[in-house]
Amino acid sequence: FSSFFKFRITEPDGSIFDCNTEAGADGLVLVIQPISSDIGGAGQGIGYDGIGSSVGVEFDTWCNAGNNDPSSNHIGIISQGSVDHGAGSPSTVNVTHNFDDGNIWYVWVDYNGSALEVRANQTGIRPEAPTLSKTIDIPAILNSHAGAAIDEAFIGFTSGTGLDWGNHDIISWEYRDRFNPIPSTGADDSSCVPATFDPATGILTIPTV
Repeated sequence: FSSFFKFRITEPDGSIFDCNTEAGADGLVLVIQPISSDIGGAGQGIGYDGIGSSVGVEFDTWCNAGNNDPSSNHIGIISQGSVDHGAGSPSTVNVTHNFDDGNIWYVWVDYNGSALEVRANQTGIRPEAPTLSKTIDIPAILNSHAGAAIDEAFIGFTSGTGLDWGNHDIISWEYRDRFNPIPSTGADDSSCVPATFDPATGILTIPTV
């Protein structure tokens, strides 16, 4: 699959503790799961912790020493409903500019069947090299759910806050159910049509782009 989305995190606040130097938490996660709309733990769980047989790409804005977070502003590739990176994990990368600085972030996530690649910046120009890449067998992880083979999965976003907080907004999202990387848009691009959610029916409508 290939995916492109824009997000913005505003008004970070709270107290400063753990391995942090600034307030604001906790981030968001792009999640692939076979379970439908399950939500995981709040706070340090970023809405992902506990969703088994899943893969996530996290944009973490809070340093949790207990999760072996490398910093208070990093991207991580996580799986099996765990946000614990483990000491020396190669599946995280620190990002210089804060995700919760109020600016729009542009993200490309691509999976070619063997490597999951993540690109992120504030320019809207797709980088040639990925910001983070991991060789991972996503179908095998999803198929571990209940020990049954599946040929479909759900994809979407989770988020969560705790003692610290911020407004986490997905501004637009394009998803392709095949490996077909989405090109640069440019920071002034307005071609992506936002998804709409009807709380009365519980239906999320994602326009064709």
